[in-house]
Amino acid sequence: MISPLEFYKMALDHEKKYPQVITEAYLRYAELIVKLRMHEQYDFVREIVLKRIKHSSFPIEKYKAFSMLSIIYAYMGKKKEAGEFSILADKNASAETSGLRYHKFLGIVTARDEVLDKW
Repeated sequence: MISPLEFYKMALDHEKKYPQVITEAYLRYAELIVKLRMHEQYDFVREIVLKRIKHSSFPIEKYKAFSMLSIIYAYMGKKKEAGEFSILADKNASAETSGLRYHKFLGIVTARDEVLDKW
């Protein structure tokens, strides 16, 4: 049986082969890595989240990504960067609309994650 980590890693590998296929696998993989405290994977997760967050439209995606980056940078001892990402995470968690004209409430944060709000 394939573990969730292996499944998301396979999805990420698939996206490398087929760049036109874009999923949330990176975000879910990163979330598992951070929540399981798999520190040896933090560099990989940091790189992929920094690359992909630029293309995220929804506050919930940004909230999770910036929260994870905050935790990773805090682990690295970079408190300034961790604080900056924490502020961005809070800003997106507090967003009341998505910014989309016809789907104002799509992708907003309805419940904050206790683990991701840690830093």
